[in-house]
Amino acid sequence: LLIEEEREVKEALSLADSDVLIGRTRRLKRAIDLNYKRKSLQDYAPNMDLELFKKEIYPDIEKIRARDQEYAQLNAHNKQ
Repeated sequence: LLIEEEREVKEALSLADSDVLIGRTRRLKRAIDLNYKRKSLQDYAPNMDLELFKKEIYPDIEKIRARDQEYAQLNAHNKQ
């Protein structure tokens, strides 16, 4: 589960392609609708990949975290 309020996730979403954002919005609306109807997505689409969004955006989050870690290491001498 990706928390949208995390800085890395927020930045990755701002840099994501519009198709990724549209798909994310549609999946969230579908989840809200199915929750309201007290249904499960597995009843309608048993073979659906439930981690698709994470696969689409997680590599970008990894790159952002690596960049931030490298930046912190390069500026470690300023903290002394």
